[in-house]
Amino acid sequence: DHAIEGDIPIEESEPTQPKRTPEEREAALQKIKERIAEKKKQAEVDNSISELEKEKLRRKEGKEAQAAKEAWEKAEAEREAALKRKEKERDQLAKEKIKEQIRLDKLNREAEQKKRDEDPGTKVPTVKKEYDTCTIQIRMPDNTRLQSDFKPSDTIHTVLSF
Repeated sequence: DHAIEGDIPIEESEPTQPKRTPEEREAALQKIKERIAEKKKQAEVDNSISELEKEKLRRKEGKEAQAAKEAWEKAEAEREAALKRKEKERDQLAKEKIKEQIRLDKLNREAEQKKRDEDPGTKVPTVKKEYDTCTIQIRMPDNTRLQSDFKPSDTIHTVLSF
């Protein structure tokens, strides 16, 4: 009908299979359906096993990651503790050095005081100064000043009357 020159008719090119009866075709179709069902079931079993294995692997890797994180945190805490110990030791040494310097300064002061007490020539005589007047000055809000001199013998009543 629509044959192109040089083409082989389809009927001639196909290997000839014996014609099957409808029962044989139905049986073959049933076998194929059973094989497909088996393959699907096997694929589901394989997939479930695979999913189980994947889940086991995921859990194992999660536990390993958690253990690694805990180990890192523990090591970090130990490093921090070591740094704090070193800093505390440095502070303690500095504190002891300061205490020693204070002790030496105190000893030096005591030695100088003892030396001054033993050598009367180095003592500075203290002279009590006598004052003959006392000046009181009051500044007013308008910046004027009130000033008065009092003798040491004046009483508070005299100062208040000013």
